[in-house]
Amino acid sequence: MIKVLFVLLYTTLLALSTLNAQTRERWDVKTCTDGFTPPKVAKSITVSEVEKYPLTKVGNATARLPQEKQLITVRGKIVRHTLEQDGDCHTEVNDGTSKYSLPCEAVNPNDKTAKTSPYIKEFTSVRSVINSAKLGDEIEITGVSFQDKKHGKITARTPNYFEIHPILSCRIIKSK
Repeated sequence: MIKVLFVLLYTTLLALSTLNAQTRERWDVKTCTDGFTPPKVAKSITVSEVEKYPLTKVGNATARLPQEKQLITVRGKIVRHTLEQDGDCHTEVNDGTSKYSLPCEAVNPNDKTAKTSPYIKEFTSVRSVINSAKLGDEIEITGVSFQDKKHGKITARTPNYFEIHPILSCRIIKSK
């Protein structure tokens, strides 16, 4: 009887752990709590340049990839602006060089993992700016390059699932 209870408890904990990993996929990479320190100088990039990056298959526990060790800056108009289920603010930017937009994620600074990041001050500052931004605003966003896993239906975002996550700084250049 004790063995059966132990097996049930173990199975339940394993299922909960798997569910948590699925809902928090690559969260250490997304919040820079994986030990990575971004370069000091950002590389300006266009959406059309990002669009050419190959789609790399990643899983929930994939460690930071070589192409995710860049600090990049994009400048363009906000074409999509939503709050995601995980509390991050999803902002898509189109710079006029592509029919696609580049997703940029402002981490939820109230998230328990985000609070342990060495970039928590940046997350808080970024959210203040992003929360005041509107569709059509011209914005400059700097953050860490990130290869998201393939999910959902492609709308206007880059088809290779490449994005900026997390945003480390941003400024509204021209408000609509």
